[in-house]
Amino acid sequence: DATADLVGLFHWGSNASLLTEPPTERPDGETQHYSVSPDQLGLFSAIDYLAFEFWTQEVIRIPAGTALEVDLLPHTARLYRLVPTTDVPAFLASDRHLLMGPGIVSQFPFNSETGVLSGSVETVEGTAQTLWFVVPEGWGLKAVTVDGQAQPVSEQDPNGTLRLSLENLTTGEHSLQLQFDGVQQEFFLSGAGAADVDCGPDAAVDQSAVEVQFAVAGALE
Repeated sequence: DATADLVGLFHWGSNASLLTEPPTERPDGETQHYSVSPDQLGLFSAIDYLAFEFWTQEVIRIPAGTALEVDLLPHTARLYRLVPTTDVPAFLASDRHLLMGPGIVSQFPFNSETGVLSGSVETVEGTAQTLWFVVPEGWGLKAVTVDGQAQPVSEQDPNGTLRLSLENLTTGEHSLQLQFDGVQQEFFLSGAGAADVDCGPDAAVDQSAVEVQFAVAGALE
């Protein structure tokens, strides 16, 4: 995945730490602190990153020049997907697979002129899937469509992310479009006519396939 990197952290319990030379014995029962910087991963360190953890669904902001700081109990592990932050809405992660995106979710390009984030996702009938998106300050979700059908939007506690729960979908690939309003979009659309999000008629659905939990205010922890 060219847009993200994965970081796996493991605390095996009683073991030898290879972080020192020579290796030092690590006793069982002690919490281990990990500090992983973008530099150590061969990434550009002068920008902010978001780290999404697969099992806990925790989102951690990594400011430029700092590191991912994690404490692990013995016999536990964490898997993070690191995504560079941008000034427009962007895809963050999926909970369906350990890769949290590749092979399941397509690229999600954002059109700043229309305010539309669009892509596709592979689903399996009877299996729920959740997608997370980053919504920078100044942007607000206006509408969501799945296969051209409008879906309801509900707001939750503010944390700077958008959670999209996919249910009641058949097996296969489904198109998603998320339309946002924001100060940047207003700048691009100044003097322009209204944009049609999905280029098709508005459709009602008997059973909602998507539950959206959304908020843009507040900082990620």
